[in-house]
Amino acid sequence: MFLVRWIRKILSLPLLWLGQLLAMFKQPISVAPLKAAWFISGNGDVGRIALSAVYQHAGPEVALAQAKVWLAGCPRPEIAAVAGIMAVNIGKINEAARLLARGRELGETRDGMLEMLEHAVMENIGSPAENIALARRFELRCDLPPAISKTVRIRLLWDDMLNQRFDDAQRRAEFLLEVEDVPQAEMALWALAKHRADEPKAQMHLERAKFPEAL
Repeated sequence: MFLVRWIRKILSLPLLWLGQLLAMFKQPISVAPLKAAWFISGNGDVGRIALSAVYQHAGPEVALAQAKVWLAGCPRPEIAAVAGIMAVNIGKINEAARLLARGRELGETRDGMLEMLEHAVMENIGSPAENIALARRFELRCDLPPAISKTVRIRLLWDDMLNQRFDDAQRRAEFLLEVEDVPQAEMALWALAKHRADEPKAQMHLERAKFPEAL
């Protein structure tokens, strides 16, 4: 079976490359070779790329309908994950939750897309306690997309601040800033410095907290 999948993937590569090249120039014709590459390979990552092209050129409703057909004929967790994220983007949260459940039944995705979908669904329908529990679970993971890891750590940072776990908040903010500039972490450190009446440090963190300007 592994050999068959490998051969199918090799055979699909020319169509995949052609579709990706056309997609670079935002050509609607890119959808056809990408779909063909998916049909030949049956590979979930290739299917995800093809479905994203359908979304871009035909819209979310068409892409979701296509995903349902593909999940019925060749179910892959990657298809369920990307379709669920599309559903979230157009406000179909219940459908996204169903796609999340279907994706979990099918397995895992290598790039953390099911976790991205779970986070997006919980943002819309989860209670504050459920969202914190999810963030704590995700915090322990080392294989999540950086954007998700950053988001859950910021959520936990403010949970520490609101519940006056100031030592934990300090450590969490400093960890975030070791990775990249995070304005929310600087603001937390500003608040902590103000709490300690350390005005020089408070001013330093306030100056560092540069949020992107609104367009």
